[in-house]
Amino acid sequence: MKKGFVFIETLIVLVVLTVSIVSLYSLYIKIASDINARRYYDNINDLYKTDVVRDYITQETLESTTNFITITPTNCNNYMENGCRIILETLNIENVYINNDDIGVILSSSSIPIKNSAREYMKTIRRSNNTRFIIVNFKYNGKNYYASLRI
Repeated sequence: MKKGFVFIETLIVLVVLTVSIVSLYSLYIKIASDINARRYYDNINDLYKTDVVRDYITQETLESTTNFITITPTNCNNYMENGCRIILETLNIENVYINNDDIGVILSSSSIPIKNSAREYMKTIRRSNNTRFIIVNFKYNGKNYYASLRI
């Protein structure tokens, strides 16, 4: 009788340990993947470069009422000071986004053309209502890096 009880007790302990280890492992995998994704966001060098870009944006662009502006090296003369193309290309900037609407509204809109990686980054930005950001998409070694600052 005691051997049967010890065997059942051992099985229960093994099941509890197995469930605990599996749940801890799945939590670890999620945290590790989040850390891996975050290494492409808000690096100190990219934040500094974003500040430099913010200084080149014209006052008219900053005061614009357009919901969402996408600035690229080809159209930057419309939104930034002279020499912007050289600056964007030198800093490896692919896109500069400026929002005038809540980022949640922009993310829910399918009519605004934004890369999926930019959408994923925008989900991580801490924001409150009507907070305007400049979001810069850097591209080095074939990978997208992002940084953002409030306007």
